[in-house]
Amino acid sequence: MYKKMIRPTIIVQITNKCNFGCKFCSASNLKPNTLTSEFVIGLIKRYNPIEINIEGGDPLTISPLIFTKISDYVDQHNLDTELSITSNLWSWYKNQTKWYDVVKRYNICTSFQYGNKRVLLDGTVFGESMFVKIMSTFKDVVNKTPSFIGVVDHDNCCTALDHCLLAKKLETTCSLQRARVGGRNNKAFPYSDMLKIYSNIITNGLYQYEINSRQLYRLITNTPKEQYCSFGVKDCQKRILRFDNMGQQKTCVEMFNPSTVITSRALVCPQCAMCDCVDFCNTCPITKSNLSILNHNALSEHCSTMQTSMDNVRKYVSSLQ
Repeated sequence: MYKKMIRPTIIVQITNKCNFGCKFCSASNLKPNTLTSEFVIGLIKRYNPIEINIEGGDPLTISPLIFTKISDYVDQHNLDTELSITSNLWSWYKNQTKWYDVVKRYNICTSFQYGNKRVLLDGTVFGESMFVKIMSTFKDVVNKTPSFIGVVDHDNCCTALDHCLLAKKLETTCSLQRARVGGRNNKAFPYSDMLKIYSNIITNGLYQYEINSRQLYRLITNTPKEQYCSFGVKDCQKRILRFDNMGQQKTCVEMFNPSTVITSRALVCPQCAMCDCVDFCNTCPITKSNLSILNHNALSEHCSTMQTSMDNVRKYVSSLQ
């Protein structure tokens, strides 16, 4: 019998194996190990999650039987747990028959961003033409179009709108996420600059193609909203559970930036209490900790960027009414 509790989303980094060598990868420091289907089924039994999102490494570098056993368990017990896989789809593209049943039974999210940091193991850049070919083939064969994740850093931030235009072209959505410290990446993309990008996406009328911008638009217009980490998820340690490929439950701090020291401050600074962006900057423990150590000038710049971005969104929304 399931315990009466919040039904969480569970993120499982099922393996460290990957067929890409992306230069920004935050999971590249995982220890060699692959979890079993029994472990994931055990999580389902224990937590009755809303969703199991299986990541890596790249999940499609391990046996498809693992995923078949998990989906069979959900089907046989008539559970409403949503099953998702985040994969670069390279293994599927190279052997579609092997993975056909799995990708039909799971929600699939893939990955792409402009720039030269998403690469195959031989160093070949995974560019737009290659990505579009895989997406088009997937739609033809599986009859559905995956959404995709793009990592934004200092080198490719100028191409943010291009990702939305590509999602529009492919008739899907993207999720632009700021680069975090971890693995091969040692420089985080500023939170305020990411919000500025979301603001630009909204004011260019492309928010329906990028899920974080869509969430921000819903927050401003007081329409039913979704939960995305870009704006903090209250009580997140109960609502989002992460497990690494050793089976250990990890917090976001342990996964992305182990050197972060969680601040004990109630707010980043006293002025937060009077700012419309207070929840954006103070809900996520990592975001709040990172901002708390900024010097006065850097924090002032952060606040100015946040407030200007929000003002731009509000003006845009008002112009539509």
